[in-house]
Amino acid sequence: MLKVSRLTKSFKGRGWRANDVLAVDDVSFELARGGSLGVVGESGSGKSTLARMVSRLIEITGGGIEFDGSDIGAVSPSSFVRRPERRKIQHVFQDTGENLTPHLTARAAIADPIRRLAGLTDERQIRHKVDTLATSVALSPELLNRYPHQLSGGQKARVGIARALASAPDLLILDEPTAALDVSVQAAILKLLHHLRSEFGLAYLFISHDIEVVRLMCEDVIIMRLGRVVEQGPTRQILESPQSDYGRALLEAVPRLNDRRHASSA
Repeated sequence: MLKVSRLTKSFKGRGWRANDVLAVDDVSFELARGGSLGVVGESGSGKSTLARMVSRLIEITGGGIEFDGSDIGAVSPSSFVRRPERRKIQHVFQDTGENLTPHLTARAAIADPIRRLAGLTDERQIRHKVDTLATSVALSPELLNRYPHQLSGGQKARVGIARALASAPDLLILDEPTAALDVSVQAAILKLLHHLRSEFGLAYLFISHDIEVVRLMCEDVIIMRLGRVVEQGPTRQILESPQSDYGRALLEAVPRLNDRRHASSA
């Protein structure tokens, strides 16, 4: 379904004598329909830049991106919003609250992509679709009339996921979707995402600095460092027996998710 080939992204350095900064360097991978691929790395590894290129939110510098056989990498971000593939690829950001319009209720926020991407115009149908999506993400009906500042972090995350599901996508790009949440809330959102993937047949490109989250959510994993892939393969194999010094150091530095849950409840 998704094929990324030798993808690169460089940014202009600051100052007239500065060199360009290579944020993503020669990254390739494939993601099958219904599959899940984790991209792990520290801050500055290039993982979020990679996600934004695949979502077609930013231009690519080199390489290619194919989705269902279409060369979407050759399409500019401004043109991609009008492409049919746009509704099939949805991005869920780290801090959903920052991406919710303050003056829109949760209901209005979920209804917006239903109108723009799903093409519904009948208000009764839109209302029913919002209610259905809210049920899918376990968002209580009374919360739909609240504004972002009246919602908890977990509730805003559920609104963001419902918005992403509104266009019936095939691929969700999840960029640190639980990083800003408390551990107990994080566990609930991860459980929800696991259920939604099974229910809707979704593929996940899961961006995270947290190896244990990727261990839980993804069959395959890429470990990135300074824009390059240093490890790639089945999650269990890579995380149980990393071959690179960086992969081993990353694993040793991260506490297990269960340990953090126990610590947070102590």
